[in-house]
Amino acid sequence: MLSFAIIILGLIVGSFLNVVIYRLPKAVIKQYKYPSQYHFLNLLSVISTPRSFAPCCKKQLSWFENIPVLSWALLQGRCHYCKKPISFRYPFIEILTATIFYICFNKYGFSPETFLWVIFFSYLITLFFIDIDTFLLPDVLTISLSILGLTASCFEWISTPIESALLGLTLGYGLPWSVNKIYYVWRKQDGFGAGDFKLLAALGIWLGWKSVIPILFTSAVLAIIYALFLNLMGQKINLKTQLPYGPFLITVSVLLFFSNIFY
Repeated sequence: MLSFAIIILGLIVGSFLNVVIYRLPKAVIKQYKYPSQYHFLNLLSVISTPRSFAPCCKKQLSWFENIPVLSWALLQGRCHYCKKPISFRYPFIEILTATIFYICFNKYGFSPETFLWVIFFSYLITLFFIDIDTFLLPDVLTISLSILGLTASCFEWISTPIESALLGLTLGYGLPWSVNKIYYVWRKQDGFGAGDFKLLAALGIWLGWKSVIPILFTSAVLAIIYALFLNLMGQKINLKTQLPYGPFLITVSVLLFFSNIFY
């Protein structure tokens, strides 16, 4: 019964993550344009208001159209009002979140560690899709994830020792920053975005310093393979082409975490 409740909670959180993924980048872009008018509380306000609406036609959604997964299935993946297709990504994110909630609960039980790890993965899901959509890794997410990780490590709420977390922070930020500086001297352009530094620093905090080099190296290999695949599919990809790198960092981190869980 408790496992079922955890899955339902995961579906609800996944539905909320869909809202954050859609709304937060718009608020962040406005913050960049009008820094004096937008701050952290504005970001919270943009996420929480207005009530949920259909992105395709802006019609406000009723409660029965907001039920995770079920509403999408009953509507057959189409908007109730304008009949345009609703992306499968919405129920996918809800199911993915619920799955991660269940796995963490199954591993750590009803404990603070479960609570913290599901927050960690909720952040990663949000950052993954925001970066794909907008090439942004918002500071409000990466920095707060780092602060939460350091706090959890300091109070031993997670198994990563504080020494490992601090070294992970240093390596996670310092290694890609150094690589980017070298690349900039060579190509006169950035190879990484600053958001990638902050994301890898957060991952180093949560997963420990030993994870940083495997994450950085393997994600680079995946990015190269992906670029080659796009070239084979007819897209012209070169050293000047911008690719969202956060999803590769996150994918490797998730695989690393779960490989340790199931070992």
